[in-house]
Amino acid sequence: LCVDNLKAGDSRAVFKNTGYDLLSYNNLRMFLHLDNKAGSSSIDGKVSAFLRIGTDLSENYYEIEKLGLIASTPNQDPTPEQVWFDQNSIDIPFNELRNVKIKRDGNPLNKLNQKFSMPFENASGKYIITVVGRPDISSVQTMMMGIRNPSTTNEDLSFCVWMNEMRVNG
Repeated sequence: LCVDNLKAGDSRAVFKNTGYDLLSYNNLRMFLHLDNKAGSSSIDGKVSAFLRIGTDLSENYYEIEKLGLIASTPNQDPTPEQVWFDQNSIDIPFNELRNVKIKRDGNPLNKLNQKFSMPFENASGKYIITVVGRPDISSVQTMMMGIRNPSTTNEDLSFCVWMNEMRVNG
């Protein structure tokens, strides 16, 4: 996904209709590569990527937002490690998605149709996990992969994010 002058707080995404049962897996992983467009100012830490999975994309989903992506500037013959930084990958246990839903459901003031988000951090980095409605990972009907400019400084950003090899394991 490539964007020119993405406004602060704005995002762009693509989606795919699916039919996956992810209930029997423990972990979700996807590799990300941030490419700073030529002539752009430094974007390290200013860009996030997200993965939304659910029975739909507006009323019943989990969203995993990976914060603080770092741009790689590989040489002419790069190794995979020079392009696909570990700190840019999404690597998160499915239990963390369920924990956010349990935390939301534990407070009667939280409404199912509103976004409920919590920060999460592990060895692969910082995330924001969001739940809306009653997503069911045993019946994932759609996925959305996107990029976001979470800036609060009104800085427009130009960049590309490559998303590769979404995996489930365990």
